[in-house]
Amino acid sequence: MAEPHSLGDQGDAAAGLRPSRLRAAESDPAAPDVSVVIVNWNVRDLLRRCLASIAGSDDLFLAGVSQPASRWTAEVIVVDNASTDGSRAMLAGEFPWVRLIANADNAGFTRANNQGLAVSRGRFVLFLNPDTELAADAVTTML
Repeated sequence: MAEPHSLGDQGDAAAGLRPSRLRAAESDPAAPDVSVVIVNWNVRDLLRRCLASIAGSDDLFLAGVSQPASRWTAEVIVVDNASTDGSRAMLAGEFPWVRLIANADNAGFTRANNQGLAVSRGRFVLFLNPDTELAADAVTTML
């Protein structure tokens, strides 16, 4: 497994890789390698395509979804900013493996990303916009 790239004291904190966070992920054998955090607000169809690309990724193992031969274990966290387009129902029906944080109000992009980061358990965190489709080997290429 690749080691996280150290950006120095200031860089690690800026990247959300605080030393205490890294130690916590290393000490939990059940923790995934990668946490994928997506902020959603009324873009259900784009989010569906994004999640489908994650589920179809050759490099990510999602419990109950992917093949165990995948390189990296992963969890997916979607923070929904009070969408009114049926996004939450779509997630429950089509992507039950996604961890949903359902905000009552639109918390904004930055705060919602921080909410996802706060509950993430992975050693690495990948922030994706919902209009992103993950290439098959993107995670391995990045790590």
